[in-house]
Amino acid sequence: MARGWVAESVERFKMTWAECLADQLSTPGRMPELGDNYREVITETEHERPSYQFHSKLALAYLGLKAVARENYFDFDWKAWADAAYLVQQQAECFYAKTLLADDFQTISKAYSLDVDLAKMLAISNQLLVDFGEQVSCLSEELTRVQQQHHNCFDGSGDEPHSELELNAQQLVSAWKQLSLHLQILEGLSSDIQLAYSPHAVDAAKQNQCR
Repeated sequence: MARGWVAESVERFKMTWAECLADQLSTPGRMPELGDNYREVITETEHERPSYQFHSKLALAYLGLKAVARENYFDFDWKAWADAAYLVQQQAECFYAKTLLADDFQTISKAYSLDVDLAKMLAISNQLLVDFGEQVSCLSEELTRVQQQHHNCFDGSGDEPHSELELNAQQLVSAWKQLSLHLQILEGLSSDIQLAYSPHAVDAAKQNQCR
């Protein structure tokens, strides 16, 4: 199948979740190309027409998600936030690798400062999950239905995107899973770093200061 957007699909699937969200949710909503297969369905058999209906629902789910982004995150800098989140993660991982339990006030202060930064990132991440979670779930469900229809109506390849819309939807669903995983990592780091400024760490620092 010769499709203009296929040539770029391999590179686009290499995008990080942050790049994907910035690329898709920061741009105005438009109806992506449905692809030649779906245009043919309109004029072909009644047996194939349900696939077009499934695809239309996918388009509505995709544009609904973008509408939420435009309404609530119009000026949100996805890339800058993601860069900050990755930086805080790296700093936290580096700190935890070197310091399991702090025993001086300077280290305790650094641990607390890092955890404050992590808390800010977690607050934004959790709000994103609240604001977009329902739309992403709907998009994922409609994408699964469309992929299943490929097995029944086209060439049987359910995983390969058949249109620009499916490519966008697959990327967004995949990026959201990566974002959820990133959130779990940040939560784990926060829990670990809290040990470095726990009451036990403060007591140890006081004892060292008295020596």
